Amino acid sequence: MRHIFKLLAASVAAATICSCSSLTGYPTDAEASYAKAIEIAKKSVDTDKFKVYSLSFMEGETLSDNLFLISVKLVNRDNQAFSQSYYMTGLEPTALRDVQRTFEDPEYETTVGIDLTKLDAAQIAAQIAQAKAMLPEGHTFKSVGRYQIEEDVPAGNSAFNRNKTFGQQHTSFVVRFTEDGKEITSRADLEAATADLDSTYNPHTAQHGEYACSQCHKAHSQSVNYCTQCHSSAPVPEGWLTTTEAKKLFAL
Repeated sequence: MRHIFKLLAASVAAATICSCSSLTGYPTDAEASYAKAIEIAKKSVDTDKFKVYSLSFMEGETLSDNLFLISVKLVNRDNQAFSQSYYMTGLEPTALRDVQRTFEDPEYETTVGIDLTKLDAAQIAAQIAQAKAMLPEGHTFKSVGRYQIEEDVPAGNSAFNRNKTFGQQHTSFVVRFTEDGKEITSRADLEAATADLDSTYNPHTAQHGEYACSQCHKAHSQSVNYCTQCHSSAPVPEGWLTTTEAKKLFAL
């Protein structure tokens, strides 16, 4: 599998504004944490019925440094694709959910499948340690937000098949870190961090009350400036979408 190291600078403010999980005591850079997560995945997925084409080990609360969730995408012999999540805490798995076929329309026979028996917790921990060693001086590791293995599968809309090599599997992960002495610890700090975007439409000024970070910041798709729902002149960072663009994209 091709390994892709992704480093993401994350602010401490994300930990104080977003809260959605309880601690499980599994550090996101520890071999033992991934060994447990792999064990849960192997016990939970019926590989006689399904092939796994996406596997994610995910942090719970942002910057908690706490592995919390295992998420998989599966295809069965009838070419039906589903997603499902399992919890490190031992909570009941989520129900099978249909996958949006616009973006992913795999076929069982042509899907290679991620071999859960070959997952190596020691190798995962070593990759993360290598990425941590790449952090520039004056920066501190906080957590691994997500460790993901994905297989390229066809999309229902051929426009999303560009640059794909069907059957090829990729590994990527997100390392979250802060710059020493410049951590964001308050709403004022967060506003100041994006003040240069626009003096009128600073996205972190709570003019209309508090919103979840995920209203704009997306983990598995392009982020969206929610302000553009009403303010067409609000700034849209490079690589982001307006709400109108996002609605058109997901309606394809």
